[in-house]
Amino acid sequence: MRVYFVVILGLLCSSSEAATNVGGVLLGNTVWSNVGSANPYYLTKDLHVPRNVTLTIQAGVVINFVQGDFEILVKGNLKIEGTSLQRVTLEGGSATDLKYMLKFQSTQLALTSIRYAQFKGPKSAIQIIHSGTGLQQNSGELVVDSSTFSDGTRVSANGIYPRASFPSVPSMTFRSCSFSQTTISSGNTESEPIRMLNSNIFYGTFYPEAGNEGIEINNCTIRNITIEYGAQTQVSMFRLNASNVINATVKYGGRSWMSTNYKFIVGQSVIRDFTISIISNYEQYNPAQIIFEDSSLYNITTAYINLYYYYYSYYSTMPPSITFRNCKFTLGNLTLLMNYQEHSISIINSVLTKVNITIVSVADLTYTIPKSLIMRNVSFIDGDLRLPYHEAKIMYSNITVRSPLTINGTSTISCSSIGRSGSISQTDSVGIIAAGLILSRSTVKNFAIGLRVRPLSINSVNISESNFYSNTQYNIDSKGIYDVTATGNYWGTNNAGTIISKINDYWDNINYGEVLYNNFATSSLAAETGCEPYEEGAYNYQTTNSPYPWGK
Repeated sequence: MRVYFVVILGLLCSSSEAATNVGGVLLGNTVWSNVGSANPYYLTKDLHVPRNVTLTIQAGVVINFVQGDFEILVKGNLKIEGTSLQRVTLEGGSATDLKYMLKFQSTQLALTSIRYAQFKGPKSAIQIIHSGTGLQQNSGELVVDSSTFSDGTRVSANGIYPRASFPSVPSMTFRSCSFSQTTISSGNTESEPIRMLNSNIFYGTFYPEAGNEGIEINNCTIRNITIEYGAQTQVSMFRLNASNVINATVKYGGRSWMSTNYKFIVGQSVIRDFTISIISNYEQYNPAQIIFEDSSLYNITTAYINLYYYYYSYYSTMPPSITFRNCKFTLGNLTLLMNYQEHSISIINSVLTKVNITIVSVADLTYTIPKSLIMRNVSFIDGDLRLPYHEAKIMYSNITVRSPLTINGTSTISCSSIGRSGSISQTDSVGIIAAGLILSRSTVKNFAIGLRVRPLSINSVNISESNFYSNTQYNIDSKGIYDVTATGNYWGTNNAGTIISKINDYWDNINYGEVLYNNFATSSLAAETGCEPYEEGAYNYQTTNSPYPWGK
């Protein structure tokens, strides 16, 4: 026997306050109007919109969910037709409600239109979700235009669409909307994409669990938000493009024995007061890829906070990385606490001013898991680069530091200038501290000690075609037992006695190796100014993919 529920009409107790109680299955196309005594509409049970049926909600209508945990389930078509002067309002319900105001399942999403609606929490607002195996699935794009979400409500993409089985998946897009105290979430790795365009997002929280397209933000104004990654078993993706952001926090955490790749990608945006925190523990294999490209950044703090956090290539395809490319980055602290953790920092074609990049770790300096710093064509002004566990590859860069540029491994510096920041005294200052270093066609200047090295093996420190200027105490201070090869350099003078006096090595303490400075230049070398013009295309194999899936 087939039973139908129909819309229930009734008056509230007060004769002066008309309303309509609704629920059940709509048997045909239905219009809810604010004309006459029908408005507002109270859900007294779930309302179902079946296939081939359209529910039209006209401007000014108020839909209230206060009577219980009920939903409008759309398997047909929904038309919300508010205007800028008369919005459609969906409100009421409880923060503990499990159901959303609107649920879309087994429908053609493109046949639904939502314009000028206002969703007031705390009840969740909209979700799209998959159907059972073999049943009709959602298709197309659900578009929400010029609508507002507030008071603790939520929008979610909770479907499961493995891309191998669903080459085309449904999606949800918000255009010219406003979000305040709203949660935006994707339920799992294979959930539908969420896109937010030309919108304002204030005091909200994102949970970007989905991979592939994930959550994409384009041309939005964002204030006071949190982006929180959980414990998924695959990729979680969040993209931010052409947006203006003030006061945002990104958190990575959760517990998972399986591989989780957290991806946070920013392009063509203005970012101010931004914190990225990665919280991990012994049971995690959660590499994070963080990319800033073509953006202006001010006051960014990045902290890896963890205990016994490590990476195994068996569980994950890519180690953690932070990339700044074509950025202007002013004032920030990037502090990395990564015990035994493989990771990389890349700074390319960028200007960094008063930025501190440091690492705090209990790992032994000789531990073999690599940590890398890549700097290409960078102006690093009046900052700190203290990375004693990182192997550095620095080229075509102009660096002025407030504390020693500290690096490790077989590092290379070429076609670059390393100088002292004018904000510190030259007394007791050190330019570079390194274990293994190949320094070529570069200049080290204006320190008390230009270069302090601790060679760990034969030929691990090699210096050539470089200039040492105005270093008051030593140009080179060698603290290792192995010799330093330093032939063919200019030491700021052509006087051999002066050159010797500014080298601290075996001849000052026979426990140390000798600095082999023979064949020195008698006048300034071209060094970095004589290098071939920088061409990024020669190094593209080391850069990351473009963060703009939608195109620039």
